[in-house]
Amino acid sequence: MKNFPLLQNVDAVIEEVVLYRYDSTVLRHFSFGTWRSRQHAFLKISTNGYHGWGENVISVNQEDVNLQRWGSFFEDLKGLTVSQAIRYVESKLTDWGDRRCEMAEMALIDLAGKIQGKSALEILHLNDQGSVPGVYVILEDDVNRTKELIKQGFEQKLTSHIKLKLFGDLSLDSALIQVLREGFGESAYIIGDVNAGYRVELSEKPVEDVAVAMKELYRKGLNACEDPAMLTNQQWVELQSQVEPLALLPDYPMRPSASAIRTLLPGMGHIYNIHPGCTGSILAAVRLGQKIKQKGGQLMIGDDSLLGPACTGWQQLAIGLSADWVEAIEKPGESDGFLQSVQQQATLRPIDSHIIIDKKRAGFGLEIDEAILKDTCVCLVNL
Repeated sequence: MKNFPLLQNVDAVIEEVVLYRYDSTVLRHFSFGTWRSRQHAFLKISTNGYHGWGENVISVNQEDVNLQRWGSFFEDLKGLTVSQAIRYVESKLTDWGDRRCEMAEMALIDLAGKIQGKSALEILHLNDQGSVPGVYVILEDDVNRTKELIKQGFEQKLTSHIKLKLFGDLSLDSALIQVLREGFGESAYIIGDVNAGYRVELSEKPVEDVAVAMKELYRKGLNACEDPAMLTNQQWVELQSQVEPLALLPDYPMRPSASAIRTLLPGMGHIYNIHPGCTGSILAAVRLGQKIKQKGGQLMIGDDSLLGPACTGWQQLAIGLSADWVEAIEKPGESDGFLQSVQQQATLRPIDSHIIIDKKRAGFGLEIDEAILKDTCVCLVNL
């Protein structure tokens, strides 16, 4: 926390910690399986009438997950000052895990900003000007269904950057990419995410077989590929050198952010993914983003199927870090109930895919009508 002086002496004592459970039942297809439902936790940390918000996915396909049990760790924050709580969360990455630490830190940064009347980006010494493209994401293994989803991309005015889940099946992946290229045109930037589908385990074998697949997908219209295979950091460097001009996007090696700061190698890819839900720390993610830039890399902000308070936070971080794009955006059909409860937020997508900070607001700028939120959530727990 030493690099962020505006977080060091926030002496207001945390009075209340509340968790809301918000579910989605939209199907999501991945190379490793299908998500039939997701259970999200929205975290509110309060003091003196100020509220900080965070979010993360707490389980997948587990409708019986116990919110009280999952979130019991957060009770430790009550009675601490905001600054003490940030330091405490930083020390709990091993015990709490990435998700709890990340969402707690986001809520605490939000709260610290609101107490001081400063934006989160100001507190983090990040730029608040400019815009960042939002990404339209397709998670589908059926070509005909993919054609239908292309229409929704145009309806949502998200057509500049397209993310497609790939499956490690060269024939299927090629067909899906071709459909996207035909549908969105030559100007669209098409990103594939294979979740290591072309080599599912680390191996000392040369990377030529993965390179052959990547070159074929590039010929079909792919611009960038995230996590094509399980690779050592040095293998990432070797693979990128073999598949130019296709851009590789390391994701798995960037988790958690505090570790990636130490292990990052130049040349692992053109664009590095800071993946919400997996960073373990917003502060470490900021430091990682800055190091990527210092080493001449580009960066993107990914998504963890977020749909609530964390979306605007990550969009602002994407702007602050000058990311090439952000995937963590609100999702029609999933975020609707949450969005009905939003009284104000800092980010806005006015016309096309580009997201801007509409108005400088304290913290991450999110204010929520909790009576409305309560009605749209499965349950809440006051810790």
